[in-house]
Amino acid sequence: MYAVFHCVAKRRKFCNPQNLKILAVAEFIGRLILDNADSIV
Repeated sequence: MYAVFHCVAKRRKFCNPQNLKILAVAEFIGRLILDNADSIV
């Protein structure tokens, strides 16, 4: 799952400014999920 967001971070350079906001939010949510998963485990 982390690899997916890592690819999103790389791909962000080639996206439109409008997509940057969406990817930024998606990455932020992904990090929250990963942090919660680490705390749960």
